This record gives sequence, structure tokens and C-alpha cells, in this order.
Amino acid sequence: MPTTSREGTIELTLRIYNNRFMTRHKSFINLLILMVFIGIGLFSPLAVAKTQIQQLRLSLNGDMTRVVIDLSAPARLSAQLYENPDRVEIHVPGAAWAAPGFTPGDASVVREFEANGENITLLLRRQATIANVFSLAPDGPRPDRLVIDLKPSTPAEYATKLGEATPLNPAVRKAGSIEKVIGTLQDKSEQKKNVLREKTKTVEKTPEIEKTAAVEKSEPALKAPPAKKPLVVIDAGHGGQDPGAIGRNGAREKDITLSVARRLRDALLESKKYRVVMVRDKDVYLKLAERVAVAQRNKADLFISLHADTVGQDSDPDLTHGASIYTISDQASDEVSARLAARENKADLIGGKPDLASGAVGTILLDLLNQETMMRSKDFAAAIANGFTGHKIVMLRRPLRSAGFAVLKGADFPSVLIEMGFLSSNKDGNLLQQKDYQQRLAVAIVAGVDDFFASDKLASLSE
Repeated sequence: MPTTSREGTIELTLRIYNNRFMTRHKSFINLLILMVFIGIGLFSPLAVAKTQIQQLRLSLNGDMTRVVIDLSAPARLSAQLYENPDRVEIHVPGAAWAAPGFTPGDASVVREFEANGENITLLLRRQATIANVFSLAPDGPRPDRLVIDLKPSTPAEYATKLGEATPLNPAVRKAGSIEKVIGTLQDKSEQKKNVLREKTKTVEKTPEIEKTAAVEKSEPALKAPPAKKPLVVIDAGHGGQDPGAIGRNGAREKDITLSVARRLRDALLESKKYRVVMVRDKDVYLKLAERVAVAQRNKADLFISLHADTVGQDSDPDLTHGASIYTISDQASDEVSARLAARENKADLIGGKPDLASGAVGTILLDLLNQETMMRSKDFAAAIANGFTGHKIVMLRRPLRSAGFAVLKGADFPSVLIEMGFLSSNKDGNLLQQKDYQQRLAVAIVAGVDDFFASDKLASLSE
């Protein structure tokens, strides 16, 4: 019974030479085959992940540190900078870590790394920004590779790039080697220079002032730079020492919000319409004011805070289920919203200090909020509700609500807090742990983001 294995595909070939034996023992052989495949499914890491991270390598080119990730198959990647400590968070969806460990050299900006499944953390020796992110196709003995170039930066430069997701450069994939990539980029640069040279020559051949207008008409206009993509900041509620709500089955709010946030980030980036910043991309604790500060520092166009709460003892948990979307208000739209806001605003007490955006300061910030921004937030909430309806996401009877959530205070951009469901409800709790439902939530939110930008007048003016 020879067995061959390659690229995660198991080929099982049975050669039967005795038909009489096969007929007599057919049931036993079928059972044996079934047990073999069950064993493969349970114990083979290849069955869990299609792509394996085979090796992580570092190389130096001048002051640039190049990070190369060897893969068993093509994969996507996004990379983000964070502080406290300074680090690069790398996310390779659907990949599994199967690489040996190594110690980075003293010359590189990377001092050590941590790996957990599809997530890699590069701890930085000194601050550096992400200069390039691209993939390389197999080239001879070299496998599929993901490449990240890190360039030493000033503190000011580093601060402007914090949390901004850097996706793959899709134009580089065809090149099989790094030398070809450099050649491709140089060719494009040379083409641009040639265009400028030709334009300069044409103008020099027409020196007469009265002919200037004719030259301008005959010359093709330089293409305007593309409009900057809107920046969406995603806040996965709670984290670290703050688990958030805990469901009947032990599900923790902080785990669910982070999982959906990652799916939402990937869906937004895949649309190629948006830039994305994650407030947190791992299990860390952040104060409410720090979450808003990330969005403000990066000049967000939209802010989305994800949550999954529980109802109080005076409510029937089995009757209260479904998603809802909140906007900021100095007065809660209903009693349930007031209780939810009060509970969420206590999150900072876990860290030992009260939130500076609450109390009197929070009231002042709220008074200073632009009324236009508050109206746009309500439009954004309505667009998300439409996206939920279109993707069959169950919502509360009145899904659009408002309350004084501290995480939404002081924002000068459209902001919403999405309660994806109630962990106190068995129905919601089970749904929110299902990967396909989490993906449906992410896609529905993207539909809402698309809808909002398609109809928002201020967004179209800024472009």
C-alpha cells in the first residue's frame, strides 16, 4: 500500500491483486481507508493550513534590513508598525508557522521575533519604517517568498506610520528574483523620466510666448495624482487584562472582536479602495483615550469600534439578541444603551486610572464636536445597518441607537460602535464564534463603508 504526499495533498493508492480477497474483505478495507483519512485530518498540520511558513531570513543592504519569509505556497500579507514596544506586526492569513528559530544579527533593526500561527511580531532594536512589501514567485530552488524592507527612521517619521497597514505591492509578483524586482522598478522610473524629457524638448522647440497656449493644447496633460484612499481605523474592543464580556459558554469578547477586526481589515484591503489602521492587532490592553488617539494621529476618515456585550440580570438573555450600531450622544437613546455605555466606559478602571475623556472633560469634548460630524456618523450607522440587512445579519428591533460611549468622544470624523451581538444570548454567542459568521459580519460592514462613501458629500469633496 504505497503512499505519497506533496503540497498538502495526500494521494492514497491501493493496488488490489486478489479480487476474491477484495470481495470477501470489502467492509474491513473500507473501514481501514476511512480510519486512515480520519487520522490524516486530525493529526496532519498540512490539513490545518494550506500554506506553511518554512523560514524567516534577514539580510542587510546598506542601512536597510530585508525580511524574507519562505512559503510553501503563495500567500497574502499585511504589515503594521506599533509602539510600546516598537515592533512590526505581520499577518499572513491562512498560514502556519513551521520555521526554525534564529537570532538576528546586531546590525539589523530587528532584535528578536515572536511567531504564533499566521502572526509574526518583529521586535525592533531601533525605530524603522516599512519601505517595501512585496511577494516573489518561485525561481529555481527558491520558493514563494514574502519580502518586507525596513528602513531606519526618525521618531517623527515613525509616529506618522504607526498602525497603518501596508499591503503587498501587487505589481511585483511576476518577477521571480529580487534583482528582477529592482530592474522592474528602475524601468518604470526611467519611463517617467523619458516622458518628462520629451515634454521638456517640446516646450524648448516652441519658444515664442504667443505659441504657449497652442503648445499646452497639443501636449497631453500630465495625469493627476490618484486620490488618496480613505483611511478606516478599526478598534477591536477590550484586550489584554480586560477580557470584556464573557458568554455562557466561556467565549470572551476580546477574542471575538479581534478576530472580526482582522477579517474586516483583510476585506477592506482586498477591495483596494481603502487604507486600514488597526488600533490593536494582538491581545493587548489599551485605554479608551489611547484608542481614539490612534485614529486622530493617523487622520482617520472613519472609525469603527467592535464589541459584543451582555445584557443585565433584569433582561431575558434569550430574548435580547442581534446586532446594533451606536453613535455618540450626550443623552442615551434608551435605558439599555445607557447601561451599555456605562459598562464600556468602566474599561479604563482595569488599568488603574480613570479615562481622561470621561466626566467633565468628556462633556467639554462632546460640546466641541462638530454637528456635521455627528450627522455623518448617523449616516454611517444607517449605511452599516443596510449592509447588515443585505447580508442577513440579525439585528435588534431598533438597531440604530446612541449613547455617551467614551471611545467615540472627541472624534472629528464619522465614528460608530458596533455591538455585533450579545454573548449573554446562546444564539448570538454561538454565531459570533463561527468563522463563517464572523466573515459575513466583516463583508456586511464593508458594504456599509462602500455605501457611506458613495453617498457622503464631504467625502467626495475631499477627494
